Amino acid sequence: CHEYLRSSLFLVGEIGGNDYNYAFFQGMSIEKVKPYVHDVVTAIANGVN
Repeated sequence: CHEYLRSSLFLVGEIGGNDYNYAFFQGMSIEKVKPYVHDVVTAIANGVN
């Protein structure tokens, strides 16, 4: 399986947007959302790796 996937191309759509949209739609300010950025980016990076 590893050898097969080694040469595969994975296409991923937009990721991370809903993490922020949900907070904004709940009325959170940008200052309250900023602390989530690191965790969201880390989760996306881990998913890609």
